[in-house]
Amino acid sequence: MVDHVSKPIDPDALYEAVGRHFRRAVGAAALAELPVVPGLDTADGLSRVAGNRSLYRKLLRQFAIEQGLAPAQIAAQLLAGDLGMAERSAHAVRGVAANLGARSVQAAAAELEAALHDNATPARLAELHQQFDAVLNPFVERLRIALGDEERAPEALAATPDPALQAVVIAQMLQYLAESDAAASECLAAHRVVFAALLPGDAFRLFEQHVQDYAFADAQAQLRQAAAAAGMQRAGS
Repeated sequence: MVDHVSKPIDPDALYEAVGRHFRRAVGAAALAELPVVPGLDTADGLSRVAGNRSLYRKLLRQFAIEQGLAPAQIAAQLLAGDLGMAERSAHAVRGVAANLGARSVQAAAAELEAALHDNATPARLAELHQQFDAVLNPFVERLRIALGDEERAPEALAATPDPALQAVVIAQMLQYLAESDAAASECLAAHRVVFAALLPGDAFRLFEQHVQDYAFADAQAQLRQAAAAAGMQRAGS
């Protein structure tokens, strides 16, 4: 031990202390390009990982994969009347967003979390949930585009989502497809894990192609058939 940082730990003070005794070589990891996305404070987020740009991009990619599911997950929890779990979900998003510098998402999640904690009226919760969804989904989509296609790794798409979450997302997608609503593309971008779990391999790629080509009738038929095969009668009806 050659130095000391008092608690509570201040990241800036910690990195300054480490920097006095350690000099990292500048390489590809340090020079990795940072995404430019509205609502993302990369300077703040980068400061929390000691300036490691490669690690920061990895965490952003993980956020894009996992947290895009949050609005539908919270919707399912609200529908089930589990306000405590919904509050914890909002809290988790807020914490991760704060650590990454995703300020717009952090603010929307914090407001929803506070309303859940205070037992706000169903109408108010619905309003804040919609606001949260309207902030998070575009953010995730822009982040995904800015990062490129690396976040679509097979192991990430192979994750199995919560059944209640899956049912809500699929029902929503079927509605978009039935109404030829372009929001189907945003739904797919935000909830790729859900659709990849239901439509593995080539089936998912075909479904994605249908949605991208606005072949909504074909996409609807494929999704409905897959949902019915999985025993999701309500979503597939």
